[in-house]
Amino acid sequence: MGLLDKFKKNPIAEKAMDAAGGAADKIGDVAGTVGEKVADGVDSATDFIDDKTGGKFSDQLDKVDDMADKLAGEADATVTDAVEGATDAADDATDA
Repeated sequence: MGLLDKFKKNPIAEKAMDAAGGAADKIGDVAGTVGEKVADGVDSATDFIDDKTGGKFSDQLDKVDDMADKLAGEADATVTDAVEGATDAADDATDA
């Protein structure tokens, strides 16, 4: 019996792997919205600046908003991919 077989048959180890998979899912749910919240904050800030400057820098501020939205989408996708990878690894370890 190899080390992995002993690990698989250990009920505490199985519970730990299940908990790790569950934690990864919860982290993904929360972290997947971080980029969106940051983009919303940037949008609020640029709206405030635009208002205070009388629209003098509207074009530049629109570009900032667009870039924040783009980066937020990329960040959310990266976090989602990382969490899915961690969850798959935990599942594979449990199934092995």
